[in-house]
Amino acid sequence: MSESILSVGIDIGTTTTHMVLSRLSIDTISIFNRLPENSIAAREIVYQSPITFTPIVYEGENRLIDFEKISLVLEDFYKQAKIDKNEIESGALIVTGDSARTDNAQKVAQALAQAAGNFVVETAGPKLEGILAARGSGAVEESYRTGKTICNVDIGGGTSNLAFIEKGRIVETACLNLGGRLIQVEECQPDLFNAEQFKTVQCNRSGRMLLQSLGLSSSAPLSKTDLSKLASKAAALIAEYCRISIKSGEETSLLESLSETDVPSLAWLEKVDEYWFTGGVGTLMKSQERKDTKSEKSSAVPFGDLGQMLARALLDLLDRKRARFDASGIYATVIGAGLHTMQVSGSTIGIQSSQSILPLRNVRILKISAEQNNKGYLTAQVTKQLNFLDQLDGSEPLALYINDLSRDDISYRGIKNLAAEISNLLERLPKVAVKNALVIVLKEDIAMSLSQILKGMLRDKIILTIDGIDAQNGDFMDLGKTLGSAIDPNCLSIGVVIKTLLFYK
Repeated sequence: MSESILSVGIDIGTTTTHMVLSRLSIDTISIFNRLPENSIAAREIVYQSPITFTPIVYEGENRLIDFEKISLVLEDFYKQAKIDKNEIESGALIVTGDSARTDNAQKVAQALAQAAGNFVVETAGPKLEGILAARGSGAVEESYRTGKTICNVDIGGGTSNLAFIEKGRIVETACLNLGGRLIQVEECQPDLFNAEQFKTVQCNRSGRMLLQSLGLSSSAPLSKTDLSKLASKAAALIAEYCRISIKSGEETSLLESLSETDVPSLAWLEKVDEYWFTGGVGTLMKSQERKDTKSEKSSAVPFGDLGQMLARALLDLLDRKRARFDASGIYATVIGAGLHTMQVSGSTIGIQSSQSILPLRNVRILKISAEQNNKGYLTAQVTKQLNFLDQLDGSEPLALYINDLSRDDISYRGIKNLAAEISNLLERLPKVAVKNALVIVLKEDIAMSLSQILKGMLRDKIILTIDGIDAQNGDFMDLGKTLGSAIDPNCLSIGVVIKTLLFYK
C-alpha cells in the first residue's frame, strides 16, 4: 500500500532563509505475523523558495532573530507555494550558522515550528551543521557507494562547516568562523582619487581579525583591492583548514582563534579523494565555474558582502580534479524534512514510576552498537555522539537505542552486563538522564528483564525500557501513554512515533 505526504524543510541561516517542500511517497509493507513497516519510496521536490535575507535586529549587545519578520517571510513562502500550512504533515526547522548563536534562536525556532506544524526542531551547532550538510548533499551516500574519502565543505554567511567521510561514515567534523558575510559594505561616493571605495556597514569578529592581519581597518573606507585581499586571505585560510594545502604554518594561531572546534587533523591532507562544496558560497562557486569573467555581475560586491569574491578566490586555489560542486548547493542542509512512522512497542516494557513523564515528544535517539567485550563502550559511544551534536548539557530528552545484541547479550549474564554499562554511563554522564529519566530502546524482547535489574542499581533514576522498536541514528521519537492488555493488565505497550530526518537518509 502506498500513500503520499507533504513535508517541509526550513533553514534559518546566518545570511539567508529558505524553504523546500517535498512530496514523500510512503510504502507500507505488511508481513505475516509482523507489524507493518513504512519506508520512503520516493521524494519529489514540489517547491523551492527564493533565497531571502534572514532578518536580524540588535538590542544593545544582543543579536536577535526578528520573529515578526521571519514569520512573515515563511507565510509568504507558503503563499507562493499555494500550500496551506495545515496540509503539511511533517517537517524540520533548522537554525544554522551565526543565527543558531543568537540569544533567541531556540525560542524562535520552537515558536515557528509550533505555529507551522508538528516539526522536529534543530538549533544546529557547528558539528551538527556539518553532518546535516554532508548528508543533505549526498556526499555520505556517494562515499558509501564508491568507497571514496570525501570532505564536504558547507560555506555560508558566517561559517565553513566541514565533514570528513570515509566509506559512508562521518569520522570528523569541524567549523571555521569564516563565511561570505564576515564583512558587509556599501559603496561610498567616489572622489577624484579613489573611483571605487566602500564603507563598512557591519564587520564580525572574524572580519576584524583578518583586516588587522592585513594592516587594514573597518573604520576606514576600503577599496576594491582591499576587499579582494580580504577575500583571498579568507579563501587561503579555508583551504588550509580543509587540508587542501598546507603552508609554512604561520597562520596556525589565526586558524586556531577562528576555529569553533578542533582544527582538522593533518592526516586528512593525503586521504581526501574529493572535496564537495555546498552552502551559499558553494552555490556561487558553481555558478562562477560555468561563467567567464566577463559574464559576472558588474558590481564588485553584488550582495553587499564578500560572497562573490570569496567564491572566486576559492576557485583560484582549488585543484579542480578534486573539487565537486553539489547540485543542491545552498539547499544542502534543508533538502529533506521529517517523516513520521508509527510503531507499537513490545508488551514487555519496563516503566517503573515513569508514568508521570509520559507522553514525551521529540526525544533524540542515539544508536549504540553493543560491544560487551569492551568495558565502558556505552559511555564512550554516547560521549562521541553528544560531542558531534554539541549536546552535553542535558537540555533535551535522549533515548539510547542499543542494537547488535548477540545471543549471549540477551542471556541473563549479558543483560546484567548491559545494566552495569547503563549504570556506569549515568555515573559518568549524569546529564544524559533528563529530569532523572532515561529511555532505553531495544529491538530484542528483553525490556522487562533489563528494567528489573536496573531497579536495584539506579534507585534515584527513572528508567523507561521499551523493546520491539526499529530506529536509526539521528531519528527522533514521540512516546505516548501506556496501552494496557485486556488479557493481562500487567503487559503494557506504548505507542511510539519515529521521526526520521531525511538528512540522515
